[in-house]
Amino acid sequence: MVQIGGRLMSQPVRVRMAGWESDTYHLQGAGWELSADQDVSRGTMRLALHHKEMGITALSAVVDWRYEVHSHNFRAELPIVHVEHFGRSRTIMVHGMGGGLPMAAFQPIDAVPSFTTVEPQCLEDLVHFASFEQKRVILPAETVDDLMRRILDLQEPARQAYFLEEAKRERGRLRIEAQVMSFAA
Repeated sequence: MVQIGGRLMSQPVRVRMAGWESDTYHLQGAGWELSADQDVSRGTMRLALHHKEMGITALSAVVDWRYEVHSHNFRAELPIVHVEHFGRSRTIMVHGMGGGLPMAAFQPIDAVPSFTTVEPQCLEDLVHFASFEQKRVILPAETVDDLMRRILDLQEPARQAYFLEEAKRERGRLRIEAQVMSFAA
């Protein structure tokens, strides 16, 4: 098996809540703000979800997560995250958690999958979900119009070659059709 340099971050994770199922990618796209407590040293993960318009907050059960396997194996089956608590408040009180949840452990995540070639330097680099900071792309100070013009300029030689080749093919087709018509007459 060939080892690919890099890894997939924020691979969609299935989430089950109140009789329905979705995944982290589609939930984020539908307006849910996602946060995760990704404890790599303990091998656990927990999600917190909040939908501002609906005023609903949800908290998942703690899931056993094998970060070292999932971070490098795109085909490994990911655990399903089950929501345990939800309500119409931004604060969820969970009884029996030994003094409450350390909410500082929850960090906002970006659930849009991305590929990174940055090699892990420490255990915390194996997290499943990328933070918004990890996904920052710095673009030149040009406007979108300037960038589009530059892209089109770079593509122009390939476009011209394509259209010339297409014109040659079309001429060949016309010649064959003209010959067929002359035999029919």
